[in-house]
This record gives sequence, C-alpha cells and structure tokens, in this order.
Amino acid sequence: MTSGRFAGVRSWLGITAAAIAILSGGWMAAEFVRAKSVESADKARIEALKERARTDGTIHKTLLQPEFDRQREAMARRHRVYRAAGPVALVSLAVFLAWVRWFRPGPGQWVGTPRALQSLLGGTLDHPST
Repeated sequence: MTSGRFAGVRSWLGITAAAIAILSGGWMAAEFVRAKSVESADKARIEALKERARTDGTIHKTLLQPEFDRQREAMARRHRVYRAAGPVALVSLAVFLAWVRWFRPGPGQWVGTPRALQSLLGGTLDHPST
C-alpha cells in the first residue's frame, strides 16, 4: 500500500468507524423504541384473548396461539438485532477511540476529507500540565 493510500485510509478510518457506531446504535435504539411502543398493546391483546378463550375453546387455536407466536417472533427478531448490532457498535466505537488517540492524522496530513471535518477532528488531545 502506498503512502498516499495509507494517508487516505488513516484520514477516513475514524470517521467511518464513528458513522458505523452511530448507525448500529441507532438501529438498536429504534428496535427498542418500537418494542416499547407496542408492548402495552400486545399485553392487552393477549389478556383480551385469554378472556375470550375461557368461554370459547376455539379462540385458543385460532387467535391466541398465533398471537403468542407473533410476539415470540418479534422478540426473537429484536434479540437478533441486538446480537448483530451490539458487537458491531462496540468494535467500531473502540476503533474510533483508538483512531482518535493514536492514529488520527496531524495537521496537513488529512487526505480527501472536507476542511470543516478536518478542523473539527484535527484538535489536539494533549492536556496542559498542571
């Protein structure tokens, strides 16, 4: 890999990692919000079907069991999202933090990034000595 390509990768690595962390975190948050928004309605639907099933035996097979299956599948989908997006978010966040600390390009070493982004991410992390 030539030094020009390495400089481009070095310039975009942290930005890409941050974007991936934000996207996967947003995906998990959206799944959580969606689940919480339908949780009370699902519980109410199950309770109403249980009441109806006490008087009508066919309700259990035709309505109650499919509703249980639908809710179980929705929970399994949410868990699959968490298992997929969680590690991606953690790894990309770790890559971003390592990039900020050790691999971020210095002044004049940025390749292919907008100037506003360079000024935002180009600050120093050195703390003044006390």
